[in-house]
This record gives sequence, C-alpha cells and structure tokens, in this order.
Amino acid sequence: MVRFTFNYFVMNTCLIVYGILAVFPPATTLFNSTLVSLICLACWIVVSMLTDINYYNSLRNIYPLLFIAVTFIMPYMLGSSVIGNRYINLSMIPLGVLIFDFYKKNRRIKNLKIIALVISFFALITFFITLSALIKDPYISRSIKSSGEYSADLARKGIGGYSFIYFIAISSQFLLYIFFKTSKRAWKAVTLAGYLLSLLFVLKSNYMTVLASVILFLFHYAHADFGKKIALSFILLALILLILNLNEIIQRFSHAIPKRILEAITVNEGQNILSSIWDEFILDRWPTMKESIDAFLKYPLFGLVGAGNVYAYDGGVVGFGQHSHILDTFSLYGIAIGLFNLLIIFRPLNKKRLNNGSEALRASMIVCTLIVYLFNNATPAIAMALGMFYPLVQYSFSLESSIKELAVL
Repeated sequence: MVRFTFNYFVMNTCLIVYGILAVFPPATTLFNSTLVSLICLACWIVVSMLTDINYYNSLRNIYPLLFIAVTFIMPYMLGSSVIGNRYINLSMIPLGVLIFDFYKKNRRIKNLKIIALVISFFALITFFITLSALIKDPYISRSIKSSGEYSADLARKGIGGYSFIYFIAISSQFLLYIFFKTSKRAWKAVTLAGYLLSLLFVLKSNYMTVLASVILFLFHYAHADFGKKIALSFILLALILLILNLNEIIQRFSHAIPKRILEAITVNEGQNILSSIWDEFILDRWPTMKESIDAFLKYPLFGLVGAGNVYAYDGGVVGFGQHSHILDTFSLYGIAIGLFNLLIIFRPLNKKRLNNGSEALRASMIVCTLIVYLFNNATPAIAMALGMFYPLVQYSFSLESSIKELAVL
C-alpha cells in the first residue's frame, strides 16, 4: 500500500512539473526544460507500468506508445534526428488521454484534478503577465521563438508565446462550459469573468475562438423551447457582430473612453478582426500549408523523412511549411503515419469516452482541435489542454461521475 501511494506521488509530481514547464515560461529558463519534460513523461510511463501493468495489455493503450517510438526512431535511422527530437517533444499528444484513462481506471480522478489545479495556478500567473504585455504590444507573443536571447528574456519576464495563447483559447471553452453547467452563482460569476477575460486575451493577440464558443453555445441550447432559441439566436448574432466590428464601434465612441481602456480593448487599429484574420491566413498561413501539401504530394508514401529530403538550413530545417501539425506530419512521414497521427489527435473526442457527457463541449473541442492542429504547430501546452484537460472536464460533469465529487478546475 505504501509503495502504491508512493508511485502515485511520483507520477503526480512528474505531471505537475511537466505542466508548469508548459505554461509558466520563467521555469523554462532555469534548465533544459525540454529534457526535463521528457524525463517526466518517461518516468510517468515507467512508474505507471510498475503500478498497473495490466493497463497496457490492450492494443488501444499500446498504440500511443508505438506512435511515439515510430515518429522518434524513424527519423534517427534515416538521418533526420532534428525531426525525431521535434516529435518526441510532442509526446503529450498521444499520452494525454492515456494518462487520463489511467487515472480514471484506477479511480484517481481526484489526483488529476489536483494536478490540473496546480498547473492552472501557474497558468493564471502567466495569463495576467502576458495580457498586460499584449495590451502594450498585440504582436509580442508571436515574436517569441523557440530559442534566442530575445525570446529567453521575454520568458524570464513570464510572457507566454503563441503556444500559451492557444492553451488559453482552448481552456476558455472549459470556462464557458462550466458556466453553463454549474448551478452555483459564485462559480457562474467566476467562470463567466474568466471566459470574457480569456476572450479579450485571445483577441488582443489576433487569434479567435469565437467559432468554438458559438458551437458550444448552439449545442448547449439545442433542446431549448422555440421562443428561447429565437431570443438566444438574436443575442448570439448581436455578440458576433459586436466582436467582428469591435474596432469600428470603439473608435466611434473613443472620445468617451479613457485612453488606457481604449488601448486595452482595441485589437488592430484601423482593421476589423475578420479582415485581420483573413489577411493573416492568406499572407502567412496558406503559403506554408501549401508547402507541406506539395511535399506530401511529392513523397506520399514515406514522406520527406523516408526520402531523406529534410535539410538543415540556418539553424532550422526546410522542405515543409512548419505551420500545420497535421499537414506537416503527412509531409514528413507519408500517408500511413499521417493517418495514424489523425487517429491520435482525435482520440480524446471519441464518443465512447463521453460517459453521457456533453455533446456541446465535444463539438467545441472538435472545432478547437481542427483549428489548432490544422493551422498551427503543436506544442506540449496545447496537447495537454486537448488530450488531458478536456477529458477531465468532460468526465467531471458526466452522468457517470458524481458532480458532488467535482473539485475546482
């Protein structure tokens, strides 16, 4: 019994350290955070096997580990070690739901809730520091790179990059969902305030989660009476129009708004949000996505890695777009592993895992998963939010589990 408890202490500590490194930039400047993160995940896997080896008897709990092994070993064997390092750093994508299922099977969900609470505390610190920085410079987070003194300096100050922005974008859907589900007024106020702040945070960095929120909203009220649906539809439409024309409305009333507040709520001066996002997609995202599509069409079976056509240049690699996790995986590894990757990233959304949970939250997460993994690079923080935190929130409010056991998320 003592050994069993110690095992969970080790596993919980590993996940907490991993989570802090994913959402709290100052911690990444103290040591080699990538190496420590990998050690934490490897340690969790080993200790979990020592704790419950029977959990790994089924194929569905083995194939995530197989995906990690293939995407790491294959590049090393074919001379593309930098790609292997990149994918081993994304081990949380296949491991996230595996970790959740392990805690669920062994009736340790409360442990996972405590882990989520600790990580959320550090994420909250990063949130307010980054929001303050975004108010002064909406592009500061996107200027952060994976290396370099400038990026390291921002990390020491606690400013999160685009990875943290997407972590907040995904987490904001959890807050909106809990707002709809909880019956406690205090929690309704807290989660609504948190959601609105998160929305401002995402808009200030020129990223948008409105679509995911709309999907969640519509699914949540799908069974409301006709009159209520009509009223809610008008409210929703008004909110969408308000957000899309936020700058124009703000400028019209700018004379009555204090300058400090005006700077905080303006997204991009002289441009509405919709046109800003569209321009960014056409000028920035699409060319890189097309590069990965072209690489896949040229090497469809085994990808650039299999063909040995991943080239190093100026401290990085070239030959694919590096702006879409889904398309990049197809271009690097070919169709078989590309499809394997789709199975991995959509596994947390499997309806069997809902346990009579919310279809509204699931629909919202489908949108988030598509937007994030198709139009952006994957990161440990994003993988943790989609793979581990989403099933936790979903299960906590499912009919199968008792809401009385719900801890603060």
